[in-house]
Amino acid sequence: MFRRRGPAAADEDPLIISPFGSPGPVYAKARKGGPASMRMLAVAAATLLLCWALWTGRLELHLSPASARAPVVNGSSNSSGSSGSRTLGSHGGREGAAAAAGTQQQQLRQEMEPATPRHKRQLADGSWAPTLLVYVFSNTDPEYISNLRFFVKFGMAADDGVTYIVVVQETPGEAPPELPPLPPNARYLRHANECYDWGTIGWVFSSGVVNPEDYKYFIFMNSSVRGPFIPPYARGGTRWQDLFFDKLSDHVKLVGPTISCEGSPWQGNAAGEWRINPHVQSYVLATDKVGLDVWLRDGNVFKCWRSMWDVIWHGELGSSLALLTAGFNLDSFMMRYQGVDWLDQANWQCNKRANPYGEHYLDGVSLNPFEVLFVKVKERVLQNDWSFAVQAVKYTHWMEAQAAGKPDVASNAYRDDNKPFRTPRLAYLQARGPECFDWQYYLQQNQDLKHYTTKAELWSHFLRGGAYEGRAYRFTCPFEPQPPPNLARMEAVASSFSPAALERLARQKCLAHCANSRSDAERFRYRSWCERLHVEEATGVGFDRAWSEAAGFAFQFSPAAASGGAAPALQAVRLHGMGPKLLVSDRSTADQPTIRWRLRVKGNTAVEFGVIPAALEPTHTSLHKCQATPACSDHRAMGFCSQITAGSLLPLKAPVMRGTVLDVMACRGRLEVVLTYSPDAKEINWQNGQPVQKPYRGPSQLRFEQDFSADYDVRLAVTSWAKAHFEVLHTTPYTLDPEWAAAAMSAEAAQAATAASAPPAALQPEALEVAGFEMPEDEDPLLLGGMLQAFPAPQPPLAPEAGMAVADEQQLAAPAAAAAAEYDDEELLPTADEGVLAALMDDLPGAAEALFAALPGPPGDVAGPMPAAEPLAAPAAQAAAPSLLTTTAAVLPGPPGAGPAASAASSLCPSPSGDGPRTALGRKAPRRRQTVRAAASDEEAQRLAQENERLRQNLSKMLAALPPEQRAALEQQHAALREEARSAGLDIPALSAAQAAAAQRTAEPAAASPWESLADKLGVKARVEEGDSGEFVFRFGAADSETAVDPWPARQEAAAKEVEQHQPGVLAKGRESWLYFTVPEKPVAGAPVVIYFNRSQSETLMHANRLQLHPKYNCWEMAAPEGDRVDFNHEGRINRAEGVDYYRTQLVIPKDAYELNFVFSNGDGLYDNNGTQNYVMPVAGPMTRDLWLDTAPERAEAAWRAKKEEEARLAKEAAAAALAAKEEADRRKAADGVAEIKAQYENWREGAGTKLEGRWKMVPAAAQAGASVIIQYNRLGGPIKGFDIPLEQALTLKVGHNNWKGARDIQLKRVPSVKEDEEWWEALVPIPSDAAALNFVVSFFEHFDNNDRKDFKALVELPPKYKTVEAWADSLYDELLESIVLKRKEEEAVAAELERQRREKRLAAQDKAEAVRRKQMKHVLFTVPEVVEAGEEVTVYYNPNNSVLPGREKIYIKGGWNRWRHPRAYGPLEMTPPTEGDHFQATVTVPKDAYSMDFVFTDALEYGQYDSNGGLDYHLPVEGSVVEEPPLHVVHVAVEMAPICKVGGLGDVVTALGRAVQEQGHQVEVILPRYNFFSQSPLLGNTQYETEFDFGGCRVHVSTCMVEGLRCFFIQPQNGMFDGAVYQGYSDGQRFDFFCRAALEFLLRTGRQPDILHCHDWSTADIAKAYWTEYHHYGLWKPKVVFTIHNMDFGQIKLGEAAYYCQKFTTVSPSYAWEIGGHPAIAPNCGKLMGVRNGIDIDIWDPETDKFLPVGFTSENVVEGKAAARNELRKRLNMGSWGDKPMVGVVSRLTKQKGTHLIAHSCYRTIDRGGQFVLLGSAPDPRIQAEFDELKNQYGGQNAGFCFAFDEPLSHLIYAACDLILVPSMFEPCGLTQMIAMRYGAIPVVRQTGGLKDTVFDVDNDKARAAWEMEGSTDWQADGVDATNGFSFEGTDDGAMDYGLNRALDAYYNDRKWFHGLQKRVMEQDWSWNKPAHDYIQLYYSAME
Repeated sequence: MFRRRGPAAADEDPLIISPFGSPGPVYAKARKGGPASMRMLAVAAATLLLCWALWTGRLELHLSPASARAPVVNGSSNSSGSSGSRTLGSHGGREGAAAAAGTQQQQLRQEMEPATPRHKRQLADGSWAPTLLVYVFSNTDPEYISNLRFFVKFGMAADDGVTYIVVVQETPGEAPPELPPLPPNARYLRHANECYDWGTIGWVFSSGVVNPEDYKYFIFMNSSVRGPFIPPYARGGTRWQDLFFDKLSDHVKLVGPTISCEGSPWQGNAAGEWRINPHVQSYVLATDKVGLDVWLRDGNVFKCWRSMWDVIWHGELGSSLALLTAGFNLDSFMMRYQGVDWLDQANWQCNKRANPYGEHYLDGVSLNPFEVLFVKVKERVLQNDWSFAVQAVKYTHWMEAQAAGKPDVASNAYRDDNKPFRTPRLAYLQARGPECFDWQYYLQQNQDLKHYTTKAELWSHFLRGGAYEGRAYRFTCPFEPQPPPNLARMEAVASSFSPAALERLARQKCLAHCANSRSDAERFRYRSWCERLHVEEATGVGFDRAWSEAAGFAFQFSPAAASGGAAPALQAVRLHGMGPKLLVSDRSTADQPTIRWRLRVKGNTAVEFGVIPAALEPTHTSLHKCQATPACSDHRAMGFCSQITAGSLLPLKAPVMRGTVLDVMACRGRLEVVLTYSPDAKEINWQNGQPVQKPYRGPSQLRFEQDFSADYDVRLAVTSWAKAHFEVLHTTPYTLDPEWAAAAMSAEAAQAATAASAPPAALQPEALEVAGFEMPEDEDPLLLGGMLQAFPAPQPPLAPEAGMAVADEQQLAAPAAAAAAEYDDEELLPTADEGVLAALMDDLPGAAEALFAALPGPPGDVAGPMPAAEPLAAPAAQAAAPSLLTTTAAVLPGPPGAGPAASAASSLCPSPSGDGPRTALGRKAPRRRQTVRAAASDEEAQRLAQENERLRQNLSKMLAALPPEQRAALEQQHAALREEARSAGLDIPALSAAQAAAAQRTAEPAAASPWESLADKLGVKARVEEGDSGEFVFRFGAADSETAVDPWPARQEAAAKEVEQHQPGVLAKGRESWLYFTVPEKPVAGAPVVIYFNRSQSETLMHANRLQLHPKYNCWEMAAPEGDRVDFNHEGRINRAEGVDYYRTQLVIPKDAYELNFVFSNGDGLYDNNGTQNYVMPVAGPMTRDLWLDTAPERAEAAWRAKKEEEARLAKEAAAAALAAKEEADRRKAADGVAEIKAQYENWREGAGTKLEGRWKMVPAAAQAGASVIIQYNRLGGPIKGFDIPLEQALTLKVGHNNWKGARDIQLKRVPSVKEDEEWWEALVPIPSDAAALNFVVSFFEHFDNNDRKDFKALVELPPKYKTVEAWADSLYDELLESIVLKRKEEEAVAAELERQRREKRLAAQDKAEAVRRKQMKHVLFTVPEVVEAGEEVTVYYNPNNSVLPGREKIYIKGGWNRWRHPRAYGPLEMTPPTEGDHFQATVTVPKDAYSMDFVFTDALEYGQYDSNGGLDYHLPVEGSVVEEPPLHVVHVAVEMAPICKVGGLGDVVTALGRAVQEQGHQVEVILPRYNFFSQSPLLGNTQYETEFDFGGCRVHVSTCMVEGLRCFFIQPQNGMFDGAVYQGYSDGQRFDFFCRAALEFLLRTGRQPDILHCHDWSTADIAKAYWTEYHHYGLWKPKVVFTIHNMDFGQIKLGEAAYYCQKFTTVSPSYAWEIGGHPAIAPNCGKLMGVRNGIDIDIWDPETDKFLPVGFTSENVVEGKAAARNELRKRLNMGSWGDKPMVGVVSRLTKQKGTHLIAHSCYRTIDRGGQFVLLGSAPDPRIQAEFDELKNQYGGQNAGFCFAFDEPLSHLIYAACDLILVPSMFEPCGLTQMIAMRYGAIPVVRQTGGLKDTVFDVDNDKARAAWEMEGSTDWQADGVDATNGFSFEGTDDGAMDYGLNRALDAYYNDRKWFHGLQKRVMEQDWSWNKPAHDYIQLYYSAME
C-alpha cells in the first residue's frame, strides 16, 4: 500500500510523510458518532516509524545546510580530489538509500516549518547561494562564437555568485576561434568534441573538475542560443539567473526557456519505438541539487552517447522524463505554458508535438527573445529570416486562456491552417523553382531524409515543410526576377497626359477588365476592377495639415500651385526632426464610407501604418501607443508595422523598404493594406546588433486585412521616425499600358485640332471607340466629371427646354460637374434648417440637378449611378421630364418642426448589431437621398449651419464660373422663386420655434400644408404623406390635375406591366457594381417582382454554381408563397459578356406584405446574409408595420384555429388509418392461425392420448374441439403422493392447448376413490374450438407432476361434421378473428387505462411542482390572479427586500411576452409602493397571443440595478393564448445512453432528461457513437440508414433508430474507432474528440439547426469549443451550447474549456455545484454555472408495474409488497427467512468514492444490531474486491447476501425488499440510488454531500429544509408539514456512519408504525424529472437569450 512520494491525488486528504515516503491519510475531524482521536493516532504512528527509521539508519537527518565552497576562479582547480566528490553513477547501496531518505526528511522538515521560504537565493550574510553554470561551446556554426561573446558580455558578472565553466569542444584539425576574456569567476575547459552536450556536462562532474555537493543551483546551456534578453524595464535590478530559480520549488525541479512535446524515435527509426514526453529543451535549463541527484542516479542522462539519437532519447527527453517519473514537475518561460501541470499526461501532446523553435510553429507565431530570454541564433536561421517576433494578439489570447483556467496547450493554428504563414515564402520558392536547388547538399545535411531518393521528392519535401523547419539548404545560382516589360515607357507616356484624360482612360480600362481580367487587376483582395476604380477615384483623402505641421511634417506641392494655374497637387510629405510622430488624415469614415492613402516610402523605413479612432485626439507619438477614446474602452488604434521597427506592439511586422508603395484603405470595421515592392528592393535586418542590407527575395506584393469593431469611425494614421519621406501617389495619374494610352493621346490631339469649328470627335461614341474608349450605352458625356475640363470646345447641343436657354444649360454643366468631383455627394444634401429651401429651390435648381447627375455614385449606394438629368422646368412649364428626385424616390424634408423621415431603404426589423438600415450591397445605407433629422440640440444646429454654409460656398463658386449675363438671369429667376415661397407662408422659423411647432402639431387638427400650395405654384406634382414618426415625406413629379394616390389595383397593374416589359440589359448598365436590383425598384404588394442578383459582387457566392433566394416578409414572419428556397435561373440572366454576372428570379409579393426580407445562398450552407444583418426592402402597399402588429393576435388566433382543425382532421385520418391497419393485422393473424393449424396439427397431436393408466383419464374418453371434457388425476399415481393434502386445500391443473397456447389454472376437486391406492381429483375443462390436443400438468404449490418433464397431452378429435383438418381449420377463421379482435381491444383498454393513470399521476406531480415553485417564489413575487390569462389584466406583486434590490424607494418593472420575442413590450413602469407589507404592484394587460409573461425589475429608469432572477429573467406561463409556444429543438451529444450503452449515471440522465423534456412538447434528439456491440442489441433492430460523408480522413456512416421514444443518430466512422467498449483508456480523448466534430459535421451537412446543443461530461465537452471555433461561422449558426458536468474528477482541462465556450453549464445537483464552484478549471466562468439535480425515470422504476418483483405495490400496500419482495430476495440469495429482521441494502460500485470502508463497516454493524445485509456491486480495483471477498467469506450466509456482478433485475428486487438503503459516498455529484430507494419505500441512510444532501432530509435535523424544498413551506410547524425522508451523517469515519445507521435501526425496532408511515411518505414524494426538466427548459431559454 506504500507508494513513491509525489503530488497528492485529487481525491486524497492532506498527507503525512512516513519514513519510507508513503503517505497516510489524515482523516477529517470526527462528526456525530465518530471518535476525535484518529488524527492523533495517525500522527503518533508516523512518529514511531520515523524514530525507527532514524535508529536503523534507513533515514538520515541533515540539520545544517551544506557549506558553501569558494567559487572557481579562471584557471584554478576546483575541489579536485575532494573526498566529498561524487562520480557519475556513484549513488548505490546503503549510501544511496541514505541520501534519498535524507532528501525526503528534508522535505518533511520544510513542510513542518511554516513561513520558511522555499528557496533562499541569498544566504544569511547576504551572499548569493552557490550556483554552477556549465556552458558547452562548439565551433560548428559561424554564429556560435557571436553567441558566446554576447553571453560573456551580457550574461556574466563577477559579483553574481555564479561559477562559470565554459567547456570548449575541440575538433581535431580545426583551429578554435578567438575566445572572449572571462570574468574572475569563470574559466575555460577544453574537451575533445566526442560527446554531445549532455555527455560533456557528465564529463565535468565525473572528472572531478567540480563537486556538485558544493552548489545549490545548476544551469546548463550550449552555444546555439543567444541571450539573456532581459526586458529593458527589468534590467539593473534583476539577476537573470533568478528568473530560473524563482520557478524552482519543492515540486518543480527543471526550468528552461522552452518546453517541447515533439518526441523522438529510438535510433532515429521513424517506424520504430517513440519516446514522447514534454521536455525542457536542453539549449538552456536550470535545476537544483535534488534534480541533479535524480539525473545522476539515472545513469543514462549524462552518459557519453556517440549517436545524436541516443542523446535525444536519454538526455534531451530522458532528463525531463526522469524528473516527471520521480513526481516532479517542469516549468518554462513560455507564456502559453504558465501553470500547466506536466504530470498530467493529457498535456503531453502540447503544441500538437511541434517544436516551438520553428518559424510560426508556436500556434502561428514565433518565440520572442524577451519572453524566453534565450533564442536560437544560427547561420541558417538568419538565412531563413526567422522572426522570433512578438505577436501581441496571440499573447493576449494565451493570457486570457490562462486566466480562464484553460491553458489550451493542444491547439496549433499553424498545424491546422499553415497557409497564411507559408504562402509568402512558398510563392517566392515556387517562383525560384527547383532548377538550381542543391538536392544532394540538402540530403547530406538532413540525414533523416535518406528514404527520399529523387530530386523531385526532395524538392517536394522542401516546399512542404523543410523550408520552415530550419533545415540546411542552398541554391547554386542567383535569383534575378525580371521587372515588368515597358515599365519606363509606361511611366513616360502616362506623365504626358492631362489628369482629365487619364481619369477617362482609367475608367475605360476598368470597364474593359471587369468582364475578363478580374484576377490580374485586383489590388485589394475583395475588390473587383469596378470597385477599385471607385477606390482610386473617390476615396483618396488628404492630411490634417494643421496637426501635421505642428508635429514637424513639411508638405511639398507641385509647381503648378506656385504658378497659380491648376489646383495645388500634394507631392510629398517629410518629417523634420526626431520621431516618433503621427501623420493623420484630414477625413474619417464619418465623412465618407471609405478612406485611402497611397504612399511611396522614400526615407526612413521604420514605419507603422493603420487607423486611429476618429474621436481620439491624436498626440505626437506612435500609432501603437494611441489609447482608447473617452466613449469606449474598446476603440483603439489598429494597424501593422515594418519589420525593422523595434518596440512596436502592433500585431504583424512586414518588410518595408525604400520604394515600397503602401496602399492603406479603411472603412468602418476593416483595415486593408497592400504593400507593393520594386524589383530592386533591398531589405534591412538586424544582425549582430547592426543593420544589414540584402536583396529582397519575397513576393512582389503582400496583402493584410484586419477586422475590428464597426461601431466607431476611424482616421488613417502613419507613425514616422527621423528622416521620414513619403511620396503621395493617390493624387497622381494612373500608370497605363503604353499602346492603349497612345491611342487615347491620338484621340485627344485630334479633338484639340477640331475644337474651334465643330464638336470634338472625342465626345462622339464612334470617335471614342476609334481612340480606344468603350463608351457605355447609357452614359452621357455630361457624366464624365473632370473630363469636361480637358475639352475646351463648345458642348454638343441639347434638346431645348422651356424656361432656360440651351446655351445656359451647357455653360452650367461643366462647372457643376467640376464641383461635384471635389465634394462628396453627402455634403450636397439639404439639411433641416432654413438652408433646406435655399439649397433645393433658391440655389440653382438646374445646376443642382446637373451636379447630382455628374456624381457617378460609389458601389453600395442603393440607387446606383444617376442617369443624365434634365433641368427643372420653369414655373410655367407643365411637361418636364421626370426629375432626379422622382426617379430615385427621394425623401425630402418635411415642413417646419417635422420629425425625422424614414429612409426608403430602412428596415423596420431591428438589427442585432444596431447598425440601422442596410442597403442592397450590404453596407450601411448612405446618407444620400435621405431626410436629415431635425436638429435636437444647439450643437447640432450649429453643425447644420456650418454644413449649409459650406454648401452655399460651393454653389457660389459654380455661379461665379458662369458668364455675367447668365449669372444675372439665374439670380433674377431665383429671386422670383423666393418671393413665391414667402407668399405661401414658408418662412423657416428658428430651432426653438421649430421644436415648439412640432410639440403643438400633435394637438392641433391637420390643416392644408403650405408646401402643397407651393408645389402647385411651382408647377410640380407633390404628394405629402405623414410617416409613423410624424415626419412629412414629399413625392415629386410632373404636376397634373390628379393629386390623389393611385388605387392599389392600378399600382399592381403598373408593376406587373413593368415586370413584363423591362429590358434587363438596359437596366444593368451602370449597375455593374451593384449586388442586386429589383423590377420594379420598390416592390408592390400583390404584384410580381423580379430580383436580379450579381454573383460577381458577392464575396461569399462569387464562385457558387447554384444560387438560391431565401425570402420571407414582414420581419421574417410571413412565409413566401414560393417557399423558403427559390432558385435563380439562367433564363433572363445578364451574363458576363454584357459586363456583369446577374442571375434572375421572380416572386409574387403577398398583399399583406410591408417589407421583403431575404438572403442569398448556394443551397448548400454558404450564405450571403449581409454580414449577419440580412437584406430588407420596403414594399409599397396598404399594410404597415403598426397595422401588422395590431392585427397579430387576430392572425394568430385564426392560424391557431386552422392549425387545430387541421390537427383534428389529420388525427382523425391517422386514427382511421391506424384502425384499418390493426384490422388488417388481425385478419392476417387469423389467417396465420388457420395456416398454423393446418401445418402443425399432427405435431400437436404427437404423443397425445385419452388416458395414462393409474395417472389420468378423460371423461368421456373421446374429446372434441369446442366441447368440454372432465380430466381426472390420481394423486397417488405420481410424484405428489408424498404430500398429504388438507381438506381445505386443493391441487391445481395448469392446462393449455396446441403446445401450451392459452394456458390457465383450474382447481381440481376431490372425487370418491374405489381403491385404496388411488386418490382421484377432477376438473371440467372447456376445450377451445381450435384445439388439436390439450397440454396439462398438476401442481401443489411449488411441487409439480409434469410427466417426468414431458407434460401430459390429451387427444382432441375433430368435430363430426368435418372430415378433413383443412375444412375444420377454414371454418375456424371467423372465430379466431373474433377472439383476436376481442383480445386486442381488451389489451388496448388496459393499456389506455394504465396510460390514463400514469398521465394523471404525472400531471398531478407537475401541478404539485408548479404549486411549490409558486409558493417558493411568493416571498419575492406573486400575481393576481395566480394563473395569468391571455387577454386579461394581471397584477404583479414584487417584494424587493427579499431580492437583490432591498430598501429601494422606487421599483420599475420592464417586460415583454413570449420569451421576449413578442413585438409588443411594456415598461419601464413604475410600480405602486406598498401601503402595507413589502410588495410593490403593477398591473398590465396580457395580449391575446402571449403564451409567456417575461419581466425584470430595476430601481431606476436608466443605469439602475436589475433583478433578473439570477440571469434567467422572470417567466410566467400564460393560459388561454391563441398562440402555442414553439417547441425547442434540443440535441444531446453523449457517449452513453440507457439502456443501449449505459456505463454509469450519465446514460440514465441522457435518456430520462430527454424523455422528460420531450413530454413537455419539445423536440429532443440524441447523437451517439455507434459501437460495434449495437449489432447484438434487440432494441436497435429497426435501425435505418440516414446519411454518410467523408470526414477526418475516413468515411462516416450515420444511422438512426428510436430508443425509449427518442430519435437517436449513430455516428459510425469506417476506421473501427468505436469497436469495443465505450471507454477504452488512453485513446478515449482522441476517439471522443473525433466523435464530437463528426456530430457537428453531421448537423451541418444535414442542415439541422437545433436551438440547443447539450453535451455531457469530459467525453463530449469538446463540442462547445469546436462549435464556436469551427462550425458556428460556417453554416451551423443557430445553436447555443449547454454543458453538464456529471463528475469533476475526470478531464478537468476539457471541462474548463467547455465552461468557457458554452452559454450555460450545469452540474447534477445544487450542492455539488457549490462544492466545485471554486475549482480552478471552472471558477472563472462560475457565473454561468447552475446546479440542477437529476431525476429518475418513474416508468422504469415503478414498483406497481415492475416485472422483476413478485408482487407489485404502491404506497397503500407498501408493507405487504416489501414483505413479499423480501421473501423472494432471501430465497435468491439463500438467506434465512425467519425472524422479523430489518434488511439493509447497498447497490453501488465498490470504489473509494463510494465509501467502501463505510460499506464494509455497515455490514457488521447491521448484523451486530440483529439485521440482515445485502450488497450488489463490484470493484474495478482488485485490492478492494479482495477485501469484499474476504467480507463475504466472513459474514455471508443466513444474515448477509453478496452479489459481485451487474444484475439489473436483482437491483430492482433489492430496492423493493430492503427497509434501509445505505449510500455513504465520500462525494456524490447527484446519486440516483437514494431516489430509486425512496420510490420503492426503502429509507435512505446517506452521507451529507452533493446530491445526497439535496435529496435526503434527516428526520431529526432537516424538518425546515425539507418543508421548504418539498412543499414550499416557510413554517413547517404552523403548516403541519413533515417532508423528511431519511437519515444522514457528516463525517467519513465509522462512528459518523453509526450515528445515521443506528438511528434508522432504532426507529425500525422502537416504532414500527411510524417507520411504515415514513416508507409510505417517501414513496409519495416526487423524484421524477418533472422539476429538473422544468429547470433545464428555463436554462435552455436563458442560454438562447
